[in-house]
Amino acid sequence: MNIAVKPSLALEGDEAFALPLAELNPARTDRFQNDTIWPVFERLRREDPVHFTADSDFGAYWSVTRWDDIMAVDTNHLDFSSAEGIALPNRRALAEEEAALRAIGQEPRRGRAGFITMDEPQHSVHRNAVSPTLAPPPPGAGGPSPPSPELSAR
Repeated sequence: MNIAVKPSLALEGDEAFALPLAELNPARTDRFQNDTIWPVFERLRREDPVHFTADSDFGAYWSVTRWDDIMAVDTNHLDFSSAEGIALPNRRALAEEEAALRAIGQEPRRGRAGFITMDEPQHSVHRNAVSPTLAPPPPGAGGPSPPSPELSAR
């Protein structure tokens, strides 16, 4: 039997509250893997809801941790953009991948991940173009029907 043992959430919470805010890196992958990230977000929401991480494996980045702030950023397409991406790529791994591609004669792919990274109004144009094909039909508009009572009784 293979049982994974998670680090104590209390110990992780102690660390999350003991570190100076400037050293707190919410993107540390081990916290997500061990499900011990929650004390970090708890502290950030309370003490530094818009947190800047200056140095990480992903470079510098901002963490927005409160709902109202997230919604303000997500709906303000003039001041905040996702056109340069929506992920935090690991810089070292990305450099290794690019070097490997170049070693076999391929140029690394640049560009966007599709319309998910587009800002309004371009995002809605593309989303509306694919929605009729990908969205489920509204209730009563066809599609699979539930089995009849006679069939269900069998």
